[in-house]
Amino acid sequence: MSDHHVLQAFRLNYLKSNNKNDNRVELIVEHMLSNYQKNITIEDMSKMVLLSTSSLRRLFKQQTGKSPSEFLTELKMVIAAKRILETDERISEIGNYVDEVLSLTGTRPVHSSECCAGE
Repeated sequence: MSDHHVLQAFRLNYLKSNNKNDNRVELIVEHMLSNYQKNITIEDMSKMVLLSTSSLRRLFKQQTGKSPSEFLTELKMVIAAKRILETDERISEIGNYVDEVLSLTGTRPVHSSECCAGE
């Protein structure tokens, strides 16, 4: 499955689950799908649709069930998983991509030594 097919599946899933799509959210989703490899900021997206960052977050969550960063992170993780399954790319290279995704979203992976502390 090509990246195009993954992106199309994300687009269809979003559109299918929302009968009353707000054009501003559709514009942001399309922007994310077209530019997921770049550093996309909430500030840039807010300017695109002439909303404050808090208004954009609220509207996006209402329309998609996810925050903009959750949506983008999920998209990037699906792309990474596809790369693991379908390419000869080294896992370490894909891991670097995943680390970059996590750092951009403020998320950090749980290391095995931290996983079940206190259990």
